Amino acid sequence: MALLECETRIDERGREIQPHAASLFPLSCYQDDFARARVPWHWHDELEAALVVEGVARVELQGASFCVPAGGGYFIGAGALHAMRGEGGAPCRQRSLTFLPQLVGGEGSVYWQKYLLPLMRNLGAGGLPLTQGSPW
Repeated sequence: MALLECETRIDERGREIQPHAASLFPLSCYQDDFARARVPWHWHDELEAALVVEGVARVELQGASFCVPAGGGYFIGAGALHAMRGEGGAPCRQRSLTFLPQLVGGEGSVYWQKYLLPLMRNLGAGGLPLTQGSPW
């Protein structure tokens, strides 16, 4: 699967209208260059996991905000309103996976119960940083 340049398109409610996942393989891979553009406020039904590969990313959530340095990552829950940008004017790039929760395991499966549910229950405002030393 190739990395796609992320071009976030949203509707009047802020929902991202770009399809992320095909029914045969519910996962999309993106790369963002925040020197070119920030990712505007939006939400989607899929989960999102990202790795910052250069610079520092600012992740904004409804009611929360955090910075993630290169080598760190973050997780965004399904339906969470969020936006991302580079921090401090320096170059910033990230790679992300956007996927349906069913990719990891259907509801009721051991993966759903053991890994997805605890993670989704700890999202607070809809997301959390995944940095070195993080409990996740």
